[in-house]
Amino acid sequence: MTAAVIRQLFPANPSPAARGHVPVAEAYDAFVKGRYLLHKGSRADSERAIAMFEEAARRDAAFAEPWVAMAQTYAGLALSGSYPAADAFARTRAAAEQALRLDESNADAHNALAGVLFWCDWNWNEARRHYLRALATNPSYAQAHHDYAFYLVVTGHAEAAIASLRRAIAIDPLSPRVNVDAGWVLLQAHHFEEAIAQAKRALELEPALGEAKACVARAEQYQGKASPQVTEFYRAMLQNPERSGPCNLALAHAMLGHKEDAVRALQAAYEQREIMMPLAGTEPAFAGLHGDTRFRELVRKMGLPESSAQARYLPAC
Repeated sequence: MTAAVIRQLFPANPSPAARGHVPVAEAYDAFVKGRYLLHKGSRADSERAIAMFEEAARRDAAFAEPWVAMAQTYAGLALSGSYPAADAFARTRAAAEQALRLDESNADAHNALAGVLFWCDWNWNEARRHYLRALATNPSYAQAHHDYAFYLVVTGHAEAAIASLRRAIAIDPLSPRVNVDAGWVLLQAHHFEEAIAQAKRALELEPALGEAKACVARAEQYQGKASPQVTEFYRAMLQNPERSGPCNLALAHAMLGHKEDAVRALQAAYEQREIMMPLAGTEPAFAGLHGDTRFRELVRKMGLPESSAQARYLPAC
C-alpha cells in the first residue's frame, strides 16, 4: 500500500513551475537517486530517499524540488499508515513551506500543504485555497484533482467531488490509485453502484489491490449484500483494538449495529485527531448515528456538514 500511495503522491514529472532553476550537478544527482529509491516502494527505501533529498537540499539551497519530494514522501507515509501521522504531517508541512519559500508557484508544494491542512489540521478554507492554487498553476495535475475531490465530498459538495475525480481519471486513466480512490469518493457520496464499478476498474489495473476489494465489499454491504465473511472481518477488528485504532473501531461497531460503541470510538478518534476523521460526516456506515446529538456535536466542532444529503454544488476548480 505504501508504494502505491507514494507513487501517486510523487508524480513522474516535476511541476512545470519548478523547472526555472537549474540545480548544481551534485544536488540533482542526489535528487534523482532519491526518486529512484522512492519507486522501490519499501519503508526503508523511502527513508533512504528522504536522506538523499536532504543531501540535495544541502548541496543547493535554491533547489525547491528536494523539499517538494520530502513533503510528498512524508505525506505518503502518513496516509499509508506506515509512519506516525502527526510526525509525518509535521515534516510534510515544514518541507512544503520551505519549497514554497523557494518557489511560491510550485503546484506540488501547494498540493502537499493542502493535504496537511485537510487531513491533519481540518482547516477547510486554507486547504481549499492551496488545492485551488495547485490546480490553477497546473490544470493537468491529476493528483491535485484527486485530492481536491476528497475535500469536496467531505465538505458537502458530492457532485463537484465526482466531477473532480473524473478529471483526475481523464488525465491519468491507468493509475490504480486514482481509480480506487474514485471508488472511495463515490462511496462517500453514496453512489454505491458506481463505487463498485470504479473499484473493479482499479482491480483490472492492479489485481492484488486490497483497497479496491475492500471498497467493493463496503459498497455491497451498504446495498444490503453483506457476506458472512465481511461481518466476521469487522468482529475480528474488535478483537484487536490497539491495532485497529479508534476510526476503524467506530466503523466496525457501526457496521455491526453497536451505535453506543461507535459514538464512543468516534469521540476517541476526534480527541486523537485521527486522519480519517474528515470522512466522519459522509461515511455511510455512520448514517445511523446522524440523529445522535454527540455525533452531531463532533461534526459541528470539525466544521463539517452532517451528511452528503446536505450537499450543495460548488465548481470543482
